[in-house]
Amino acid sequence: MAEVSVAYAVEAVAFAERFGAEVVTVHPGRRTAKRPPSPDDYRRFDVLIEALREAASGVHVRVAIENMERKVNNLLSSPDEARRLLDREDWLWFTLDVSHAMGTSLEEVGEFVDLCGDRLANVHLSRASDGKMHLALSGHPDGRAVLEMLRDARYAGPITLELEDLRLDRSYTADEKVGLIASECAFIRSVLG
Repeated sequence: MAEVSVAYAVEAVAFAERFGAEVVTVHPGRRTAKRPPSPDDYRRFDVLIEALREAASGVHVRVAIENMERKVNNLLSSPDEARRLLDREDWLWFTLDVSHAMGTSLEEVGEFVDLCGDRLANVHLSRASDGKMHLALSGHPDGRAVLEMLRDARYAGPITLELEDLRLDRSYTADEKVGLIASECAFIRSVLG
C-alpha cells in the first residue's frame, strides 16, 4: 500500500507539471491502525519525501504537503512537525487544511499560519465544528477569523474550497450547491478583498 501511494504521489507531480498547475498537494499518510506512528511509519514517510524530492527536481509545479487532523494515527498534524519538515526540506511547500487544524482549535490554525506561512502554497478552506470537518465558512465568526489570519499574513495564493456535501443539513440540488459555492466565494472576497 505504501509503495502504491508513493507511486501515485510521484505521478501526481508529473501530471500537475504536464498541465501547468501551480501547486500539487500531497497527504503525509496515516496509519490504518489506531495507534501512534512507529519508527517504520516514519521510515516509510521518509521514502515518500525522498521520492517527492526527486519528482520535484527540475519542475515548475510546487509540491506542498498538507497537515492532517490531530488523531493518534496521523502524521504531520501539528504546527511544530510541519515546520521541522519544511526546515529540513527547503524545496517543499505547505498546504494548510484549515478544517484539519480547526478540529483542534482556531488558535491552531493561527499557529500553522505563523509557523508555516512563509512556505504556504495552498489553502484548503473550510471549517470544523463538534468533530465535523469541511463545513461552510460563511456566516460563522470562526470563518471570518481564519480569513483575517490569511489576510494579515498577506496570503495571496490559491484557495481550494473543501466542502463536504454530506455535512449539509439536507440533500442539496445541483443549483443549491452552486449557490452555496457562490456564497462562500462572496464571503471570502468580502474579507480578503
